[in-house]
Amino acid sequence: MSEPPPPHDPVPGEQPDDQPSRPPAGPPVAGPASLGRRLGAGLIDVLLLSVVTSVVSLPLVDWDRVLDPDSEETVTYSAGEGIANLIAVALVFLYFWFMTWKYGQTLGKKALGIRVVREEDGGTVDNSQALSRAGLYAVLVVICCCVGGIVDVAWILWDPRRQAMHDKVARTVVVRARPGTPDPYVSR
Repeated sequence: MSEPPPPHDPVPGEQPDDQPSRPPAGPPVAGPASLGRRLGAGLIDVLLLSVVTSVVSLPLVDWDRVLDPDSEETVTYSAGEGIANLIAVALVFLYFWFMTWKYGQTLGKKALGIRVVREEDGGTVDNSQALSRAGLYAVLVVICCCVGGIVDVAWILWDPRRQAMHDKVARTVVVRARPGTPDPYVSR
């Protein structure tokens, strides 16, 4: 029988065998969230954001022009309406970014018991993941006139991990947040 080789000093940049090379794994996850829960959470968020963006945007609309039955204008935006649209996009982006980064849940996800975690280990989503997830979602849903949002949500139907495109880009998954499963975001 031969003896194992003697230990060697680590090469710069190499991790010793007894130390992990990446952050420790997050808490155990309860499995992917169902399509119904994800759609329900999305509906709650859309309704909430519709109310908020309407309250902010509607005062900027040129109602005389919009409601004029004699107007022969095609659909064009006034400066106020353009600003209203930019505000709406910014609010959608900020809502999804902040809530995902800080809590791992939007209000809709919290209501339906699901949360966003890192794909690799179930830990908390970092800021860059939350930014890329919210950014792609805002582009697909708001800027692409909802068609992108439909494709994004439909992706969940055939993806084995029930990931939408914005999950794939950000390397996140949406999981059940069952009672008794530790919340990785509690320390934020």
